[in-house]
Amino acid sequence: MSSSMPQESFDIGQALETGWNMLGKRPGALLGWGVVTFLVIGAYLGSYAWAAWNSPDHQAPMYFKAIQFVINIVVTLLYTKVVFLCLDDRPADAGSVFSVFTNSLSYLVGSFLFTLGAGIGFLLLVVPGIIFSLGFGQFTFAIIDKGLGPVESLKRSWEITKGVRLKLFLFGIVNALVMFAGMLCFVVGLIPASIICSVAMVHVYRQLEARAGAIA
Repeated sequence: MSSSMPQESFDIGQALETGWNMLGKRPGALLGWGVVTFLVIGAYLGSYAWAAWNSPDHQAPMYFKAIQFVINIVVTLLYTKVVFLCLDDRPADAGSVFSVFTNSLSYLVGSFLFTLGAGIGFLLLVVPGIIFSLGFGQFTFAIIDKGLGPVESLKRSWEITKGVRLKLFLFGIVNALVMFAGMLCFVVGLIPASIICSVAMVHVYRQLEARAGAIA
């Protein structure tokens, strides 16, 4: 067994190229489910704006926060599952996609632990929070891909990101620039840009898993 990680981890350009190619290969699934998630988010934002406009103090009721929380969970789990199915060349039918919600509790607890840890880290002069986020940020993928529990998924994320957290930070910046470029394209470009970035992120996770498995 090797005592050190292989030098090669993932290539940012290749990850984005994979996102672009997958959009061309599975446009129906990626765009279709992407539109579904955007419609869900749009419906929420429209309802929130309507409620705030019709409120005497122009503040939406507090229960909208709970609705937003649920929508974030649904959208994250649903679309990440779609990306995994597409990368695995499997059908992205409703049954296959909705099966991801069996991981809802693990994701809920994992998200709480992740947010708590990152929040504490950012209070400690920001840098610890960035390191925490980069190290544990793959937990969602580990839950969906491997069915791990919240603690196990966080541990797995920390293991597979060893030695590449700075590169993940750069990857995050590049993704943000891609999203910004999509927004500049009359906003419509935001959908394909977000799809390309979503696929790229799952591709990177898979590369990190393969890298870690090579020394197991």
